Amino acid sequence: MGKALPVLLVLILVASTSGVGAFEFELDGLMDESYVIDLTEINGTIYALAAASSSGYACNGYVSLITISEDGKLQNWTLLPNISTDVELWPWFGMERVRNTLLLAGSGCNSMNPKIVQSWHVFVNGSFGYRGTAHAGLLASPVVLNDTVYSLVFHPLLGSSLVILGTGLPKELIAFPNLTLSSLATDGRLIYAGGVDRNGSTILLEVSPKGRPVRALRFPITATGDAVVRVAYVEEPILLIGMLNGTYMIQPWEGRAVFFEGVSLFDVETNGDDLLLVGVKGSRGAVVKVHGDKALLYTGERLLVTISGDILGGGGNGTMYVATLDRFLSQSKASEIRVLSLNVTSEIVTPKILRGLGNIGVGLRGKLRRAEGTLEIWPNPLDANVYINGEHVGNGSVKVTLPAGVYNLTAVAYNWPAYRYEGTVRVVPGKTIFVEAPLEWYRGWLLVGGTPYATVYVDGEAMKNIPANSTANITVDAGNHTVRVRLDGYRDFVTNITVEPFHTVHLNVTLEPVAVLYLISNVPGTKVYINGTYYGEIRNNELRIELPPGEYLLTAGRWGYLNYTEKLNLTAPSITLGEIRLRPAFGFLNVTSDPPGATVIVDGKNRGKTPLFISILQGTHELEVVKEGYEAYTANVTVLAERQRIVRVSLRHKSRMHIIITAFAIGAGVVLLALYITKGKKLRHHP
Repeated sequence: MGKALPVLLVLILVASTSGVGAFEFELDGLMDESYVIDLTEINGTIYALAAASSSGYACNGYVSLITISEDGKLQNWTLLPNISTDVELWPWFGMERVRNTLLLAGSGCNSMNPKIVQSWHVFVNGSFGYRGTAHAGLLASPVVLNDTVYSLVFHPLLGSSLVILGTGLPKELIAFPNLTLSSLATDGRLIYAGGVDRNGSTILLEVSPKGRPVRALRFPITATGDAVVRVAYVEEPILLIGMLNGTYMIQPWEGRAVFFEGVSLFDVETNGDDLLLVGVKGSRGAVVKVHGDKALLYTGERLLVTISGDILGGGGNGTMYVATLDRFLSQSKASEIRVLSLNVTSEIVTPKILRGLGNIGVGLRGKLRRAEGTLEIWPNPLDANVYINGEHVGNGSVKVTLPAGVYNLTAVAYNWPAYRYEGTVRVVPGKTIFVEAPLEWYRGWLLVGGTPYATVYVDGEAMKNIPANSTANITVDAGNHTVRVRLDGYRDFVTNITVEPFHTVHLNVTLEPVAVLYLISNVPGTKVYINGTYYGEIRNNELRIELPPGEYLLTAGRWGYLNYTEKLNLTAPSITLGEIRLRPAFGFLNVTSDPPGATVIVDGKNRGKTPLFISILQGTHELEVVKEGYEAYTANVTVLAERQRIVRVSLRHKSRMHIIITAFAIGAGVVLLALYITKGKKLRHHP
């Protein structure tokens, strides 16, 4: 998670994500466990710090930075190279925006010696170049105060240091040898550090930006087991102690605490007058919405570890997860949660301090890489051709680098396609995966007996005819197939089979005699009905229909053509070829006008002048008759096949009212002009 909710950052995130539409984003991390640990949003782009590894603290994981658009689409998936980690170290990860860079921080380990834990932090610029340091100790969530980046470094058996992060080794301000400090927050004036002392009691430190202790408070609440202690500043410092059986939320300035039973909470955010806390409840993600003394619990499928504004992050079971709060809540189950209110009395303590715990490390510099991994494929025998997602990538042992993801792997023996390997492989970012591909038989046999001379089709391909007094022996690829047995004059037999490698499937098929009707038509797409039942369209010049013996009425047609009918008398087994010839369904349109010589427009096309007699396709048409000086005539007319439609039109002269109005306007203008000319002149009276 890494973030300790500095007030400025919270305000920026809430404002900048307020317009983000609801979405849910999932990405296969390609390992047993994967989490989005921290989030931030910059100019409409969501940045997610994520880690993935095998289960059981194997220290074989990777760290990546994922960029997501504001509508939840993946933009970039990049890898921080040469860093091995484990997702169990997620509480020691964090991300902060620092001026024009993005600070990524976290912990790493060595699969050869998992007990040796170190940390790293890098500043990433806009072109994904980075610079930083790998060093000893566990690095806690960074915070930014006055453009200075503060963090904590915990050295097992030694204690914790408050440090300033730059591109070099962390600069120590003050050390607390008896404390395990794991989280930071700031109110813009002081720095708040949360953790535990050697007895497991919860500790909150107030420290000045120069590293001077202001106050240290100890609370009578013990963080047991693998408890995660987080500190946040939401109008006041808040301590979260997430344990397996529940979570304490301590509000030290109010002298109170609440216990959320059965839910482990790791991060907190404000939402109006509500507090939102995120975490897990059993195997499900949890959001607790606190309003005054009441709390509601929302649970969803994905585990949650962080909240930033209204964006949630988490994952689990190999999946990296980012979602808007609205989307998560809309898919969640809501219920009341039992909340125990407690009065807590803090004790002011004076922790032991010193300077000079020291640190060692090495510089890091480079560029985030595309999330790619490498496969080394070893088929057996070695002369096999190797295919990834159907594309040939080589033969024999093959080494190939691919974008992270899941791929289909096939290896086929040279000149012997029945001998093959098929499977799926995972390409893990930054990792080389060795794949052994032992080839085996991937073919079997199909024996079909029954009606002599019938043709056996496998997956639409004609294979063999059934010989008299014998069976058709067909070699097929292992897997699922559709088998069709066909003989003209008989009903098709169709079945689905599964052929196991190097096994035989037996079929004995006795076809049922039927009348087979083959229909062709001079018009593609002719629709066919038999006794009123629709049987399909004639496409590719043929339609095959199987029917029991009997008498039938065949009807065929298509829009724009006259229907075709024919009576059929079919016997079985038999083959009947029927030819359907459709005639266009034309009628006639006869248009006259008074006066004659008007232009006739049908469906937007000029068809001539009246009187007009034309043939036209049956149906409804838009008719327009126009002549200069007359009002246009428009109508929709329906023409029936082989019938004449007569339309007589009497055109009316156009109205002259607009001429009168125009003349009146001109006359009025003359009067006004005369008044304007004489304005101001003195009229003389002549006796």
